[in-house]
Amino acid sequence: MDKPQANLNLEDQSTTRQKRNKHFIICSAIFFTLLICAIISVFTVLKHQTESESLSANPTAAIRSACHVTLDYSSCVESLLSSLDNHSHTIIHASDILRLSVAVGLRESRTVATLFQELASKIGNKNIKKPDSITGCQKLIADSVDQLNGSLAMIAAVDLDGILGSNELRGKMVRAANNVEGCYYGEADEVGPTIRVRIRQAEIYVRNSVAILDSLDEVKEMFDPSVGSVLASLMLDRENYVITVALFCTQYLVLIFLLCSVLRVFV
Repeated sequence: MDKPQANLNLEDQSTTRQKRNKHFIICSAIFFTLLICAIISVFTVLKHQTESESLSANPTAAIRSACHVTLDYSSCVESLLSSLDNHSHTIIHASDILRLSVAVGLRESRTVATLFQELASKIGNKNIKKPDSITGCQKLIADSVDQLNGSLAMIAAVDLDGILGSNELRGKMVRAANNVEGCYYGEADEVGPTIRVRIRQAEIYVRNSVAILDSLDEVKEMFDPSVGSVLASLMLDRENYVITVALFCTQYLVLIFLLCSVLRVFV
């Protein structure tokens, strides 16, 4: 075989090899792209399924589960569901349960404070000296309202870990509960049955809030996915989910780049 013909054959082989490599690279790129799309689709389906099975996506079930840690389950469920109806909640978390409970206790305590003001006004119109027991109860209830207002502000200002680690928050809520209890058992004999019933109701609501706070770790665990896997936990964490999927795609793109580089160098 003469030399020009040999060179021509080598050039043909080189051209054929380059075309084959290009086709391989293109097919590899298409394959890995489809693979990435399939994996993202699976992750998305798993995320939606996990979210739908979580208590976070079912506020009513979440409240019923969380209220099991309280001393008065029925009043907890009834009051929180009633409060939930006044707000638009599609997703709910453990901190939301606590906030709703404190808000219920605060609302009832304010109602009691208003009833005491009306009672004091009636007594004043009759020019009768207001009994010390009523004055004492008014002060206790007013302080409870202040403590619960402060509690709500603290819950709104920190995340769940901050709530769990806050002794000040628990101190405010326990003080509010003790104030209402002290009014009911110690100084409310002269206020009449209607106000006594509302005081008792306020005490139950605030005690429920304290119980939820004390068991917040347990309540938090109720919101974890039933499968209890790392993948399911990832599905419920929006920020980590996005980061993980982005890193996964980046790794595959780097893999494609390395594959192309290796083929260009060694083939």
